[in-house]
Amino acid sequence: LCELTRSGGLDHGPRTAVSDDPRLAWLGVPEPTDALETGGKNWSMWSFRQGGVAVAHMRIKARPSRVAAFMGTPAVHGPHTHLAPLQVLWDVGDIAVLADPGPRPSNGKDHGLAAPAAHNTLLLDGHSLGEALPAELSVARVDGKKARIEGHHLGWRRFGVPLAHHRDILLNQQRLLITDRLAPRGRRVGRHAVHLCWQLGPGWTLTPEGPGYIARNGDLTLIVQLPKGLAWTVREGDHGPGGWVSDGVQVRPAPCLIGDGGVEGEAEFTTSFEIR
Repeated sequence: LCELTRSGGLDHGPRTAVSDDPRLAWLGVPEPTDALETGGKNWSMWSFRQGGVAVAHMRIKARPSRVAAFMGTPAVHGPHTHLAPLQVLWDVGDIAVLADPGPRPSNGKDHGLAAPAAHNTLLLDGHSLGEALPAELSVARVDGKKARIEGHHLGWRRFGVPLAHHRDILLNQQRLLITDRLAPRGRRVGRHAVHLCWQLGPGWTLTPEGPGYIARNGDLTLIVQLPKGLAWTVREGDHGPGGWVSDGVQVRPAPCLIGDGGVEGEAEFTTSFEIR
């Protein structure tokens, strides 16, 4: 998450979030002066308004856990930076829960890793938003045992689609609730195809359960509840985009939850992830 945050336009990051976790030393750089840190009983948070990045952290099952939300337009672009509006990542210890597809490996196939459709975000009509995307982090705060991160973008209007995308993230102890709202910005919206993607990290196995899945990875159990109104499929180790995660050296298959459907106006999709 450190490198992804820096690549997303953050010049400096906090040295530590949890004192006994050496992995959270963010390249040894001084703590930034533009970072706003808030904390509650469970979650604590650093937010970087200018870069549109918020990083929340707490301990889950005696190990550090971090949620990073990239709510702004990346300030720099390169092989480690893919344009994915309002993307959210989550790890618990060394296990990636919601993962970034990662950079293209030095050799081998890239499996569509850089495609926006491979990231934890929502797309309309398959559009690639380009580098002119206006996105904004609007809320990043801790309220007692809960933390909230909210952002939005109006990138669809450059394609003549009068819909704004709002993403609200609620962290409640070991549960991550993500609500994606599409709000009309004009009278005639028309019908548009929706693509919602949740890329899990390598090592997760999925079992269907009700309106979602039970996922397991080592001693972690993840309860996933998916929103209605979309047709959900699982892609893993197949043709991308989605279903692959790279560490820059090799690409590994990883389950990706993909929801497809359509909207004709205002719509809301809420996804729940809970560690048990």
